[in-house]
Amino acid sequence: MSDFVSSGFHILVAEDNPGDLFLIQEALKTHQVPCRVHAVETGEEFLAYAKEACHEEEMPKPDLIILDWSLPRGSGAQLVQAIRETERCADAYILVLSSSLSPKDRDDAAKAGVNQFLSKPAELDEFLGIGAVVKHALIQRN
Repeated sequence: MSDFVSSGFHILVAEDNPGDLFLIQEALKTHQVPCRVHAVETGEEFLAYAKEACHEEEMPKPDLIILDWSLPRGSGAQLVQAIRETERCADAYILVLSSSLSPKDRDDAAKAGVNQFLSKPAELDEFLGIGAVVKHALIQRN
């Protein structure tokens, strides 16, 4: 787990690929998203963090979640459901960032309650553009 600290919004990133996590953090910096990022690598870590953040008033809840749909040790649908069933975090914006191009994964994500599903871009400029997507989602919600 790692924290990238600025201030402002709290973003939970569930991503098992260190390179993709680095690019997500760079995208947020590039687009000057005022945030604190908490990163987890597995479904188990995601559920542990969600249990704590979504049930403990002292801990900041995530304003936005960036979720790799194919996280080890936890299905994407199961992880989304765990968040959506909590009173405190049910309204968190969930952005799936996945290598999958499967229409079934997109449909399953929509049924689970995901707000947005993006395929991981192959080009650096496109990947950095994820920061703009996140910033727009946060601004629209506040």
